[in-house]
Amino acid sequence: MDLRHTCVALLVAEGAHQLTIMRRLGHSSIQVTLDTYGHLFPELEQDVTQRLDAVGRAARARRAS
Repeated sequence: MDLRHTCVALLVAEGAHQLTIMRRLGHSSIQVTLDTYGHLFPELEQDVTQRLDAVGRAARARRAS
């Protein structure tokens, strides 16, 4: 179990999509993956918020030009 956990931690750190992780581990559903390894994804919400903010700022900058 420890090597699997390390593998998932490395995949998350490298930005692997949850479905990719699910498939690599052979889980039957994304829910199994997230129930088991969800604690490794805490920064995802913040990352999405930052990316959407950047898109909004870029759109406002284009309109202002």
